[in-house]
Amino acid sequence: MAGRRAGLILPVGLEKRVDADLYELAARMNAPGGSGPRFLPIPAPAFTELDALALLADVRAELVAAGGVLGAEGSVWIAVEGSMAACQRAEEIISSVSAEPDYASGLAGPAGQVQEPAKKS
Repeated sequence: MAGRRAGLILPVGLEKRVDADLYELAARMNAPGGSGPRFLPIPAPAFTELDALALLADVRAELVAAGGVLGAEGSVWIAVEGSMAACQRAEEIISSVSAEPDYASGLAGPAGQVQEPAKKS
C-alpha cells in the first residue's frame, strides 16, 4: 500500500475517533460465527482536522469538546494557538468548511425517502 517514496495517510474526522485498541475491536467484530458488519483496521497514520490546521495554518490545534444536539451531533470544538496571523488563517479555513452543506442535502425525497443525486448532463 505504500512504497519507498510514498506513504498512505488516512483522512479521518475527529467525530470518528475510537479510544479502544482497533485490532482488539476487529478481533471481536470478526469472530467466527459473528453477525453484522466486519472491521478491517488499516495500519496507516490518521490525518485529522487538527493535523490539517497545523499543516495549513501553522497553529497548534487541540480537541476540547465534541458532540451536540439539534443538528450538532458529530460536531467538534477545536482550540487553536499560534500567531495572530496564523490563528486568523485557521479561522478562515474553519469558516470555509463549516458552512458546507450536509452530505445528504438534496437527497431526501417525499416523506424523507432517500433518492439518488441528480445526474449532471
